Amino acid sequence: MFPTEKSMILPLLFIAARYPNGLQPRDAYLEMRDFFPKLTAADRRVVTSTGANKYENNVRWAKKKAKEEGWMRARKGIWFLTGSGWTHLVKEWKNWAAKYSKVKV
Repeated sequence: MFPTEKSMILPLLFIAARYPNGLQPRDAYLEMRDFFPKLTAADRRVVTSTGANKYENNVRWAKKKAKEEGWMRARKGIWFLTGSGWTHLVKEWKNWAAKYSKVKV
C-alpha cells in the first residue's frame, strides 16, 4: 500500500507549519511517514523506472501541488508554508484521513 499523492498534501502542510524557518525536504520525508502507518520500509525503497525513489518523489509532488495552489513556496531548496496554506490546513485538517493505493512504478 502506498499513500495517494493527493492525501500527502495536508500532512505536508502540517509538517511545514512546525518549521517557520523553512522545511528541509529530508525532514519532510522522515516526518511524513508518521502520517501513513501502512507505508512500510519496503514501500519507501521502491524506485521508479528512472531510478528515483517513489516515496520521496511523491512527497515532492505534494509540495509541487501545494505550491501551485499557493499553499507553499520554496526558496533555495527550503519549503515554507504560506498564509493561504495555513488557512487551508486549518479548514481541511479535521476531514483528513490517510488514503492508500497499490504501488505503481
